[in-house]
Amino acid sequence: MIVLGLLMLLATGALALAVVATNTDPTTVEAFGYSVSDVSLGLLFAAGVLTGLLFMLGVSLLLSGLNRSRARRRTARRVNSTTTENQRLQEENEALRAELESDPVDPYAGDPYGTDTEASTETTRKPTASRRRGKH
Repeated sequence: MIVLGLLMLLATGALALAVVATNTDPTTVEAFGYSVSDVSLGLLFAAGVLTGLLFMLGVSLLLSGLNRSRARRRTARRVNSTTTENQRLQEENEALRAELESDPVDPYAGDPYGTDTEASTETTRKPTASRRRGKH
């Protein structure tokens, strides 16, 4: 693709030089109420190429500015979503902390000596919010 693009650029450059070099007939150009005489057709063609290049530069600047602002909005949206997620997780953490403080887990519930492994592994605590949502 790069080689093909370079070949096309070279071919169009050679064609533009050939048009400028071979068209030396003088002509008169009128634009916006002004008249310029004794302008060669090659010079007129070169002015058209320059105008086209300036137009393409303007389009390129416009598109790059639009892409940059879209990327900036996307980043701002991602940061806002992350901040919202952090706040939600912080609130959930506080709720779980309050739940833990109000309903402490007694590892020796039912067996003061810890010999009953089945009773000591059971907790009286409610399932956490992450398990209620189905996450493990």
